Amino acid sequence: MAPNKEDLLQLCHASLDKRLQGLKQAQAAVDESMSGAVKSSAGDKHNTERAHLQLQTEKLGQQFKVLDQQRLVLSKIVTDSVTGRVHLGSLVETDQQWYFLSIPAGALVLKDQTYWAIAPQSPIGQLLLGKAAGDSFSWNGKSQEIKAIY
Repeated sequence: MAPNKEDLLQLCHASLDKRLQGLKQAQAAVDESMSGAVKSSAGDKHNTERAHLQLQTEKLGQQFKVLDQQRLVLSKIVTDSVTGRVHLGSLVETDQQWYFLSIPAGALVLKDQTYWAIAPQSPIGQLLLGKAAGDSFSWNGKSQEIKAIY
């Protein structure tokens, strides 16, 4: 029996929330270091440290943007939509794995079953898109057959 896709969607949101908290903590640490670097006047060492902290701030900003984009993707998923073909929001049961086409959240465990949350743009996502029950695909040298799409 297929799980409730709404539960998997909530696990994806929880994954993003956890990553957001980690990014906020990292940003706070960089901000604190930046304010400490402002008070220093050690010349070249000071400039190098500020440049490094600025680079970290830019990288964190990019990661915040990625999280925003992934939240937008999740907002587009209609959990009660079943089309017979794999698309964004599909839950795909194969003879070996379960895949939830959503965001790259990795392994989601629900009621002792592992579901792989993957992005449609991922290599496996690209293999699955448009496929129907009964179709097969190969990944890492292993063939998998799609048993059902929810």
